[in-house]
Amino acid sequence: MSCNLAVSIMKAAITDERLKALIDEHIDQVTSIVATYLHRRHPKLEVSPGLPGTGQLTVGEGLTLEIVQGTVSISGSRTSRTAQYMEDLSQEVSAFLKLVADQLFTWQVEQALKASATVSSKQTSDVENDGAVQRATVYAIQVNGVRARVFVLPNGRAHVFVDTGTFVAAKAVTLQLLQQIQARGLPLQMIGEVEQHRDDVSHVHVHQAQQMGG
Repeated sequence: MSCNLAVSIMKAAITDERLKALIDEHIDQVTSIVATYLHRRHPKLEVSPGLPGTGQLTVGEGLTLEIVQGTVSISGSRTSRTAQYMEDLSQEVSAFLKLVADQLFTWQVEQALKASATVSSKQTSDVENDGAVQRATVYAIQVNGVRARVFVLPNGRAHVFVDTGTFVAAKAVTLQLLQQIQARGLPLQMIGEVEQHRDDVSHVHVHQAQQMGG
């Protein structure tokens, strides 16, 4: 669906600190996901989760990987043989954690939308955002009889397109939806103001879409 159908557009985001905090709030789930990822990526690496709530995993012999506030650290015997390996593994898991945080954010947005609107479809799309191609999860929703789309983007970002009604009505629905999402405990903050649609590159443009199961 083309962006030029939109009556209004709102951009919103959570802070980087809040995005990292999602990792800590779901630390046992995240630790399990990281362990599964490491098993698949490094089949010969012995990986064992630590005690619940610690965000720790034992990786290899004598090394402990710890996830705190969305940050990865690896401790243990640092030798000339293991130092580079520890650094490489830390960077790899850090990059993977960003993807996990994006998924947690998407899940929270989805739960808030289901509580605040009627979600009619969900799909993934390749979108262009400020000149860069990104992968987005797109929800088609209805709020008070008004059709809208919510693009959930990497790094805790979201764009809301209202596709029907007047701009005044679209703006009112957008602000109501934002308040309802915030009331669900997701501190999504508006960037700028609700805008009338402009055919430029300052908001997402869909390249390719794929339907997802709901």
